[in-house]
Amino acid sequence: MNDNGKTIIFVGHFEIGEKFTKETQDLINFSKNFKNDIAILVNDIGLFQKYEYYSKKDIKGLIIEYNRRIWCAESECIISQLPKSDDEIVNIVDIEQFNFIKNYLLEKQASNNKIFSTETILNNEIIPILIQQRINDYSFKELPIKIFNEKHLRNVVERRIKVNKIKTWKILKGYAENSNGIYINNEMVINGNKHPVCRGITFAFFETIAELGYENIKFLIEKKHFNFLSKGFNLFQQVQNEIPYLTNTIKSVEFITNNDIKTYNNE
Repeated sequence: MNDNGKTIIFVGHFEIGEKFTKETQDLINFSKNFKNDIAILVNDIGLFQKYEYYSKKDIKGLIIEYNRRIWCAESECIISQLPKSDDEIVNIVDIEQFNFIKNYLLEKQASNNKIFSTETILNNEIIPILIQQRINDYSFKELPIKIFNEKHLRNVVERRIKVNKIKTWKILKGYAENSNGIYINNEMVINGNKHPVCRGITFAFFETIAELGYENIKFLIEKKHFNFLSKGFNLFQQVQNEIPYLTNTIKSVEFITNNDIKTYNNE
């Protein structure tokens, strides 16, 4: 990989409400061999729905919600990241986080006479706390850490398809719309229900990385995240030179999984 230019290390990708796995711990440990900035992508989409199921039926509710997500998944990228059985769901769910959410909301209710929105409290108060707790678990020292929230990136996608914006994807040669969704180079970025999908979210992520001036990315990832990220980069790479408001482009990426760490350690 060409490391001429500014490099960022992508590691520690996690979904709120899921456990800190040994696989992620191994990748975090390996990342400390590098002295570059750190990028952490946080999946904070759908936490409200998961908590709603948990508050009604505990772990059984979460199993129902995960199975619903698998049933509704529109792409291989999403399916590949989801647990495949009830046992896998039980093993990956972080019940302590959901109990924390429950207790936080109960205390909030007890100290507040006004009716409040659970979703607003989740977004504005609880999610930042849970993200910081996970960052503390990672124990990075003195390295700049940049947090990228998938919910924010989803909002970026929605802004980029508006005509009256300076930053818009509508000017791309491969941009197309029909009743089934919005596409760039035949890849769906927004579905027919006007909801950004994973390819659009990862496209927005790479655009943001480029805007921040990074030219190289090292991805230290669990294998299940490979399709989600690599396909997003492939699409972005095809069109990044067409984006007029980008003054920097991503020159290279490298994907390193848990299995690859063994190779690096033996070199």
